Amino acid sequence: MIHIAFVLITALFIFRAPSAVRRPAARPAWLASGFGLLGLVCLGIVAPLEGLDALLGGSNLWNLAGAISTTASFWFFGRAVQILDRDVAPTRMWPLLALAGVQIGIFLAIPERGSTSSHFIEKHVYSPAVWLYQLVYILSIAAIAASSAYTVRRRLRSIFALFILGYAGVALACLSYAFDITVRHFKIFHQSPLSPFNAGFNALFYPGILLIAVGFTVVYLRYSVKQTLIAWRIRAALLAVVAARLQGGRRTWRVFPAEFSKPDPLGQTYDWLIEIHELISIDGFAPTSLETSVVHRIQHALEHNTTMEPLPAVRERMSI
Repeated sequence: MIHIAFVLITALFIFRAPSAVRRPAARPAWLASGFGLLGLVCLGIVAPLEGLDALLGGSNLWNLAGAISTTASFWFFGRAVQILDRDVAPTRMWPLLALAGVQIGIFLAIPERGSTSSHFIEKHVYSPAVWLYQLVYILSIAAIAASSAYTVRRRLRSIFALFILGYAGVALACLSYAFDITVRHFKIFHQSPLSPFNAGFNALFYPGILLIAVGFTVVYLRYSVKQTLIAWRIRAALLAVVAARLQGGRRTWRVFPAEFSKPDPLGQTYDWLIEIHELISIDGFAPTSLETSVVHRIQHALEHNTTMEPLPAVRERMSI
């Protein structure tokens, strides 16, 4: 399952790169996929941990790199979900920087980190510094995941259901893991590395990551389809039908095929939006609720297009 998530996140990182360059709103998801890749690499699924840790300087620094990368990934994925939900990009970065600083500080305070080991935490869980370091990391992930799920809690019937289920699974997994390492650190009762709480983490965390990755993959594919040439042809033709109807034309659907075949559909879409705006605001024609909905959706798509150089802002010029 983790390998499927790795493939999806890699694809998101590669294919969203052009969009991230052009559109600031696309950057959080792209950064999240990049940090997610680093986090997965630090688990040793691409190259042996020994070689990776040697590149970082040894002493299990791979674990710190993985913790910071994973925290940043969930942070930016959370910001990306907010943009999808509210169309607003949060700009505050200081909480993420503070979390990274705390993790680095506690990790460097660990007195004996030993040689490279994939079981670094399990071997040193009785050290107060290791327990606190891992607790801060895992509870940070839980808080970010729970906050992200809460943000879109009312949209369970849409694609956001994947995000809600994914983030909820991650948050529960992290709480289970936090309880597990606390029990073992304080030796409350004997727990093996495969305790029920540790098993609960594995059963929830990686499926949660996969659901989040699938959610963003679906969003990307939907957006890509909407930006195809044929999609803009359909939009321009629909606006031509609306404009013809507003002007009292009969059999307005006859304009659809003629408009559909024109060479510059995105430019035609922009021109039709301007004309419809003038018909409504200047000439006093009244659109139906369906026509209003169609125009608003197409206007939103035009404002967020990535298929050509940015067009002039139309939100202030066109309102129905």
